[in-house]
Amino acid sequence: MDDASEDAYNNAWKKKKKKDKDKDKEIYKEISSHSGSSNTEKKHVMVDKRTKAQIAADKAREQRKAEAIVEKASQTHKERIMV
Repeated sequence: MDDASEDAYNNAWKKKKKKDKDKDKEIYKEISSHSGSSNTEKKHVMVDKRTKAQIAADKAREQRKAEAIVEKASQTHKERIMV
């Protein structure tokens, strides 16, 4: 057999590598340690990346929703069905 065919033959019968369980254990320890010590974590400040126009539009949308809820709540059942 030549070298190329011999390598192909040997590669076909290679054993699969086992997964590294140590990495899984380290990740689990890291996650469990973070959930238990929330006081020591650095607090991340959320930065609003919306423009002023987007913020104003969202505020107006929320206001319209609130007005619609108040209007619907003030109607009687009969008025809601008739409309």
